[in-house]
Amino acid sequence: MYFRWASRILLPSCCILLSLIILAIFISGEFELPEFDKLRERPFIPLLPLVDTNGGWTQVDINRRMKAKESRYTQHFDEEIEFSDADLIDIPSATNRTASTNVLVYNRVPKCASTLMQTLLGKLGAKNGFLVESNRLYHKHVLSDEEVIGLASKFRNLDGDRKLVYDGHFYYVDWKRFGANPILINMVREPISRVISTFYYHRIQSRWNNRKERPSKKWFEKDFESCVLNGDPECQYGVYQEIQLNYFCGREWECGNRNSRKALQKAKAVVEREYSVVGVLENLNSTLL
Repeated sequence: MYFRWASRILLPSCCILLSLIILAIFISGEFELPEFDKLRERPFIPLLPLVDTNGGWTQVDINRRMKAKESRYTQHFDEEIEFSDADLIDIPSATNRTASTNVLVYNRVPKCASTLMQTLLGKLGAKNGFLVESNRLYHKHVLSDEEVIGLASKFRNLDGDRKLVYDGHFYYVDWKRFGANPILINMVREPISRVISTFYYHRIQSRWNNRKERPSKKWFEKDFESCVLNGDPECQYGVYQEIQLNYFCGREWECGNRNSRKALQKAKAVVEREYSVVGVLENLNSTLL
């Protein structure tokens, strides 16, 4: 028995990241593994530098300061988005493309009910007998080729009829290139609400317990409205925040550019052709039906 998610079209007028949010899936097929021994080491560089004007405490700064080097936000610097006009998506379809597979991948966007979804999947897994595995490197959002190769191998070599849900905060991966064909799902949220949620999430005092380095009292007491009106870099949308586009565009450097038309078009095409479900937090009940 395979995983099945009903296909439906979800078009939130407020979501400016993806103008087409649909439930799509891709048809399973036969794949040839790439020549992994010829994959060269790609340079990784930090997505953003420390922001001195903010005391070095934007979302990106926090992750760079608090996490190990290998967990920083990084993207492939020398890899361009492979996308042409032929890939443009103008009209969404309602085609159900859910793959016949025992693996589901949820590359969850932070602050989009991902903890709730993770909890629900855990409870459903315990009840229905499927495995739920999470990537614990929460701040490593770009998987290396070596990591993807390992996961793809795991997906292909599940014992018998075992079923697996794999989740984590990581950007879209072209799994077919690595010989895997999992079902893909995700959730998105109205962008400004997500930024506000992130802003106050970082200021939960308990998150800073036992940390040697922490922001000033003034930083903790800052409110979002003042942050915006004062032009604080922390509250300039899409400048010092990680945008949702990455999770559907992928690991290329340009995917993090909020002004890139190519990145937006690729993300729309990926959602249309490869995702079984992309839910919307503001329509959570409908998404879960």
